[in-house]
Amino acid sequence: MGNSTCKKQLSNNPDRTWWQEEGYPAYGTDNNKADYCQLSFLGAHGFDGNNHELSVTQIAFPSGGWIDNPSTVKMGYLSPDNYGFNIWNYISSCRLLKDPVPDGNGGYTGGYLSWEGLLQGTHMLLGYKSDAVGDGSEMQEMANRLVGENYFTKQNIQNAYFSTYVKDDNTHRNNICRIIAQNSDVANNDWIDSYNPYITVNNSYTIITCYIP
Repeated sequence: MGNSTCKKQLSNNPDRTWWQEEGYPAYGTDNNKADYCQLSFLGAHGFDGNNHELSVTQIAFPSGGWIDNPSTVKMGYLSPDNYGFNIWNYISSCRLLKDPVPDGNGGYTGGYLSWEGLLQGTHMLLGYKSDAVGDGSEMQEMANRLVGENYFTKQNIQNAYFSTYVKDDNTHRNNICRIIAQNSDVANNDWIDSYNPYITVNNSYTIITCYIP
């Protein structure tokens, strides 16, 4: 089983290449950044071409530049270069995991479908169907929930995320949070210090959405 001995990296000025696979494009550096850590958090702006009916496929970075192609983001030990430690990835970006939209040919495109390819050994991608709204206290609270400190009961990844960001208060009331998980087992049973780092990777996924009706 995995453990929580993470390699910690922190930056208030992250670069898009930190989340992009080497060779996707050639200047991706995720082996030394996001895919080098078990838990990766990215706070950035989502962009959907100013058409809110479409799903977000671009992420803007404060350092400049975009992740404008979700297929360049691949996390986990089975990513194309067969290297990666990432287990959970949280991208706090408005509408990143919206519902897919009709593609005109009887199928669907965009939304969370755009980001499923990220899971190459990574267990879960945490994000938002709605705009991402918070007051700045959430990361500390989620950390407390994950480890069971500062009067919080220890929770698994799914419950710690939803309990922190979806609340019946003035700030979080309208958040619609969503998780893409490789399967229901990891979605329900992954804890910060208990998980299987070598899960089976296939084309089936579990989608979990949390909101207040």
